[in-house]
Amino acid sequence: MRTLFLLMLAASAGFVSCSESKTTSGGSGAIVLGDSSMMVTETDSQYLGDRVMDMRPAKAAEPTEEAEVVKTDTAQKPATVEEPVESKTARVEEKPAEAPTGKGLKIDMKDVTLFIPGVEAKGSGTSYSLRNGSLNGKEIRVSGGKVDKISQRYQTVVVAKNNLGTLVLDNLSTTTGWEALRSAGNSYTITGLNENRLAAPRVSPSSIRNAVSREARSSRATRKNEQKWLAAVKNVRSANQKPLSVELRSVMWKIDGKDARGKSFSKQVRVDMPL
Repeated sequence: MRTLFLLMLAASAGFVSCSESKTTSGGSGAIVLGDSSMMVTETDSQYLGDRVMDMRPAKAAEPTEEAEVVKTDTAQKPATVEEPVESKTARVEEKPAEAPTGKGLKIDMKDVTLFIPGVEAKGSGTSYSLRNGSLNGKEIRVSGGKVDKISQRYQTVVVAKNNLGTLVLDNLSTTTGWEALRSAGNSYTITGLNENRLAAPRVSPSSIRNAVSREARSSRATRKNEQKWLAAVKNVRSANQKPLSVELRSVMWKIDGKDARGKSFSKQVRVDMPL
């Protein structure tokens, strides 16, 4: 029995030694839960440190103000300003009128020049006296400035004429209002000066006698001739009744326009008729 006990003890020791050898060399044995022999107790402080950092949940990023991004189409062409399309028809520019030439009345008014062909007159500035030709139906040609309108008015006077001579009755006269002349380019036509259509002043027998007596004295007529004049107009009732007639005394034009610098101007000129 003693021998048997020793043999069993030796076998147990060998089995334990073999198990430890396998555990030490392979390290692949399974760990049995609850087996105290498998627990490892470490006492060295250098191996007891926690080398794993604590896991902390990351905070959600706070929203930041960003400039509003406008989504654009990169393929879109930049806006362009359309340029006006030039007309295929050539633009006709107004050329300034050429300086007047030939025979006629030339009126230089600094900002503009007027020229009436076919007449002769003497004077300067804004006052002239007609010497030859007739104004009715003639053209006023403009140069040297831009004229917008030419208006015309005229003055008539009653004239007494017989074998005693001629008396211009200045007290019996009238002046018309301004009327615009018809234009064609840089030319204006003088109209309304027909002898049989001239405006006549209003008269009466007494106004006629007073005008005749006054003019006879101004012309230094004798007392005898003055009485003859009064006798000649004794039965006259109108300005066109012989020996009276209505005559054109003067013609006036008003020129409205702009000079070369674009400044507006208004000028007048007068042409007196021979009586």
